[in-house]
Amino acid sequence: SGVNHRRGTLAATRRPTKCALEDRCTLSRRASGGADRGPDRILSREMHERLLVIDYDATITEDDVLDRAAMAFADQHVVTEDEVGLDGVGMTLHDVLRLEYAAVRAPAREVVDWVLANARIRSGFHEFVTLTNERDWQLVVLSSGFHSLIAPVLEREGLAGLAVIANDVHPHPDGW
Repeated sequence: SGVNHRRGTLAATRRPTKCALEDRCTLSRRASGGADRGPDRILSREMHERLLVIDYDATITEDDVLDRAAMAFADQHVVTEDEVGLDGVGMTLHDVLRLEYAAVRAPAREVVDWVLANARIRSGFHEFVTLTNERDWQLVVLSSGFHSLIAPVLEREGLAGLAVIANDVHPHPDGW
């Protein structure tokens, strides 16, 4: 079991505290032998002005589907302890997700079906996507959630073409 970062079309996020653009620049400097290419060499200034990065859970959706799925399929006591740990003991969000989903034993299809039945896209989001397309803005969904739970909802909504940068899991009967 484990949480892995999923590579998106824009960047490979390795540290949840870094924004995708910063991480892309860091990766580019390493690939070019340490030369600082800066963000303007990766994305043109025009692209910077047209790039919108948006969160998924409780931004695109009406509420935090990732947390609700953990509560629905994991031991409630584990979820509560982990949330307290995030606030007070110095656990990272990645640590909390790993612990929350380690208690999930349900098959992936069952969890995805639950997410599809319970995830509601926020009113006005489809119009927002239409506006970004009309204005030729690049919209990127950046989430600490799991690609395998986000993609089916976007597909259901006719939004499968959106770029998504998110974590993912490898479901296992002993815990995700």
